[in-house]
Parts: sequence; C-alpha cells; structure tokens
Amino acid sequence: MHRPRRIVARHLPAVVMVLGWHVLSFPLLGGEITRYETGHLVLHTDVKPKTARMLLQAFDTAWKTWVTEFGPPPDNSAGRRIIGCVMVRPEDFSRAGLLPRSIEEFLEGDHPGKHQGHRFWMKDQEGDYYRRHLMVHEATHCFMTTRGGPVLPAWYLEGTAELYATH
Repeated sequence: MHRPRRIVARHLPAVVMVLGWHVLSFPLLGGEITRYETGHLVLHTDVKPKTARMLLQAFDTAWKTWVTEFGPPPDNSAGRRIIGCVMVRPEDFSRAGLLPRSIEEFLEGDHPGKHQGHRFWMKDQEGDYYRRHLMVHEATHCFMTTRGGPVLPAWYLEGTAELYATH
C-alpha cells in the first residue's frame, strides 16, 4: 500500500505539467472550426461562439440594408448564400480545405481579407468593431459582385463596401 503512493507522488508533477499544458494552451491555439448558418450566410470560423453570434447578427442587419438599397439578388430564390471564413488560425482552414492556396498566399501579406464571387475569407481582427467592419466590408463585395450585370469599377465597390462597413 505504501509503494503505490510513491509511484503516484513521483509521477504526479509530470502528469500535472502535461495536463496543465493542454488546458492552458488550448485557447492560445484557437478553437475548432465551427459552421454557423443563417438564411443568407454560411460562416466557418474558429472565433468564440459569442463573437460568431455577433458577426451573424451584423451580417443579417447588413443584408436587410443591402436588399432595401439594391433589391434582392437575382439568384436569391435559389437559396444561394454567401459563404465566409473568419479565421484566427488560417492554417487550420487550409488543412480543412476551406482556404484555397491562392487566397492563403494573398492573406499572408498585409491584406486582412479577400472575396471571390459569393465567398469571402478574412483574418480575425483585434476588437469587435474591426472584426465586424471587415466582415461587412467583404460580404458587401460578395453581395454586389454576384448580382450580375456590368462589372462595377473598383472605386465604386471599395467605396460602397466601406460605406456599409462603417454605418
């Protein structure tokens, strides 16, 4: 009976150290990728659930404004949704097949976000304001460029995306 206590006592510091590392390091490594859906958005993200809910609400508010200003998108009846990735750890999204290599390379520079058709990708931002701002900015590009019709000039797309992101 005395012997097992010595084994436990001898190994306890190592066990505590290993368990402590896993528990303490998990939040630093980012959460797992979670999929959230609304009527008009599919959001893949590794941010905290509370932050994701805030982003979904911001998107839905922006969607209502876009539809009021521009009308519903032509393919809205088909149920096509904007698909976005808000990424704390882009490498996890790359491994999961959610981040194309060309977009990953673009985001490795100073660019915080990118859209392509009805999809957008963005690096997580510090603070809710900048996170929400960038998401609405990129999603505005998606909404406007998937409407069909003539190709809009970049100055108009950027100006409109900034307008909706800040208001």
